[in-house]
Amino acid sequence: MQIHQNNFIRNATFFLGLLVCLFFFGLNITSFSLIYFPGDLGDARFNNYLLEHAHQFFCGNLDSFWNAPFMFPEKNIIAFSDNLLGSAPFYSIFRIFGQDRETSFQFWFLLMICLNYCSCYFLLKYLFKNPIAAILGAIVYSCSLALQNQIGHAQTIPRFAIPIALWMGLLFIENLNPNYFFAMIFFVVFQIYCGIYLGFMLIIPVAFLVLSSFFVKRNLYLTKIKEFKWCRSILISLLLNSLILMPLIFPYIKRAELSGFYSYHEIVQNIPTIKSYFFSSPGTLFWVKLEHIADEYPSFWDHRLFPGGLASISILIFFVVVIYRVYSKKNSANTIILLFTCFFTFLFFIRINEFSFYKLIFNIPGFGSMRALQRIINLELIFYAIAVAFVFNLFFNTMKRWNQFSLFILVMCVIIIDNFSFANTTHRVEKSISQKRINNLICKMKNISKDGIVSYEPDSMTSYSHEYQLDAMLASQSLSLKCLNGYSATSPEGFSFYWNNPNEESRNVWINLKELPLKKINIIH
Repeated sequence: MQIHQNNFIRNATFFLGLLVCLFFFGLNITSFSLIYFPGDLGDARFNNYLLEHAHQFFCGNLDSFWNAPFMFPEKNIIAFSDNLLGSAPFYSIFRIFGQDRETSFQFWFLLMICLNYCSCYFLLKYLFKNPIAAILGAIVYSCSLALQNQIGHAQTIPRFAIPIALWMGLLFIENLNPNYFFAMIFFVVFQIYCGIYLGFMLIIPVAFLVLSSFFVKRNLYLTKIKEFKWCRSILISLLLNSLILMPLIFPYIKRAELSGFYSYHEIVQNIPTIKSYFFSSPGTLFWVKLEHIADEYPSFWDHRLFPGGLASISILIFFVVVIYRVYSKKNSANTIILLFTCFFTFLFFIRINEFSFYKLIFNIPGFGSMRALQRIINLELIFYAIAVAFVFNLFFNTMKRWNQFSLFILVMCVIIIDNFSFANTTHRVEKSISQKRINNLICKMKNISKDGIVSYEPDSMTSYSHEYQLDAMLASQSLSLKCLNGYSATSPEGFSFYWNNPNEESRNVWINLKELPLKKINIIH
């Protein structure tokens, strides 16, 4: 009876934490009626386009994934941006069950929050063997205040592979089982499929995790390295995961040969500073004084990385306690390894004036393609989550069960208040606004033949040009048409004129460059 009661309480608290994430973060953005989707009429809708494009490809309605029918006839156009392939099957679930494109995007967003919470919970439960401490950390990981300025970039929302990769890494370190090594690398690869930025960034803490474990368990490594079967398994794991990754990476390699990479000088201002981690999103209950402390930064909105007061204090306590235990020789190997992994990850993604250790890893293949390095916070939140679970596990271990539960409820309320944002200040837009704009265009385009090419050239533009480009992209997608219009992270040579001013003059620049037959162009105003 006691066992069943304990299981019920454990399950109830797990689902309570999940409901907190959905209610105070997910539904706070979408609303219970699903009126809004996260982000704006720009990047959010572009990512919605990518998810729908992948879904149509999975269903066999498109001949090529990479040659999407926008910025037509540019080839390999998807490689100008992220692609969301890894998380697109979850979006497809809702499309298969009859939801429309925008509503499926909303459900996908809510499902990603659930998966982020669950994956972090299982990592923390493995680390601390305490379910309620794990729940507190998982809430921080899934709905931190720091995410408010990240959700406009939907490719950063699927982060559930990050805790699993670290979990598999810690299991590998226990006895160097090659199966866990394969799983660790696989989930790094899977995160790259979900979002290239976070996938490449994940390589750094995973590398430090393994390197740190070598120093802690060097005798075990030296023994294993002498075993041919073990070395062969490790090499096979690397080879198989490389083969899994190549279909995704090869189109980007081809694209990089044409467009090149960013220079370090171009991206250095996007590396977070110490101030960035105390720069709060607007609309909070307690952190109003932190909302403008770095307004002078270029792209200051991307530097709003403050993860809340409790998480910030917890990570400081985590460092102090673990370092003390290192000197007292009371620490577990996992805690020491995580300390070094956390420290070096922050060290390599922080800037003091113009100096940053990131320059040492900038030339690693793939890293030169990344510009918005503030997105590292999406990964670093796992360390804040570990710190929160670590700190409160210390308290829980000294308390009786019902006292633990009382403290758990209190701390969960503190986390909610600490990370709360008023709904009207969150980064979101009404779904109906987007649908109305698209439907108006669909009415104008419905008689265009399937081999025709759309060029949407509005008579006037009262907002950003890329919003109109996306209207055309999404309307064309609804009708399975090709369009000259397009939006992405960057654009092909010669397209920027049309990107900024879709009109006859800029259109002619593009179609002459690409030698398109004028008779196939259907101009919509």
